[in-house]
Amino acid sequence: MDADVVQDATIPVDDVNSVEPEAGSNKVDILEGLSSHGGVMGELGSPNEVLTRLELDLACSSEKLVNLNILMMHVATRESDFEAFASEKDNMSVDFLEKALEFDLLSGIFVSEVRELDNFMVTLQAQIVNAREIISSFEHLGETFLAVEEKLHDSEKSLKQSQDQVSEMRMQSANFQRTLSCFGGEENWNGDKNAGLFGKWSIFEYEWKYKNANC
Repeated sequence: MDADVVQDATIPVDDVNSVEPEAGSNKVDILEGLSSHGGVMGELGSPNEVLTRLELDLACSSEKLVNLNILMMHVATRESDFEAFASEKDNMSVDFLEKALEFDLLSGIFVSEVRELDNFMVTLQAQIVNAREIISSFEHLGETFLAVEEKLHDSEKSLKQSQDQVSEMRMQSANFQRTLSCFGGEENWNGDKNAGLFGKWSIFEYEWKYKNANC
């Protein structure tokens, strides 16, 4: 009796062989699909890395632009104070010296930072050109390629906006320098951009020390 139960429960060898090929075929299809997906991700690894680095650099430049805008407003305020004191007859006072030094130092920092950011814009432009060359070789990926290309286009728009802002800051920094040059006298317009200005500073420094010594 027990032998009959065992025999009835036994699956024929032919049935086993008929089931296994189907299961094996499904596994192969899944593995092939994963392999194909992994290949696409591997191919996109390089342009994705390039775009990620580009987006991070653009984010950093945008943050620096915000900070420079704030600094520019502070420098503009110092410029107004400086010009107001410079228009007075007694333009050798201690108060005028303080305003002049504040404006000179802050405008110098601003000019330097704008120049540095302008150079960084050139680097970002080169990165975009490089990214476009890399991405163009993946056009066969179809919709995936179009998605990556759209991200690059967004980065280009962002860079253009940043470049426009930097251009405006360059003009403003030139105005700041022009204000200082006008204060320095005609010799500044004859080639020596700092002689008149720093000549004034040496006089200020002497008077500052003299006044403090007699306090």
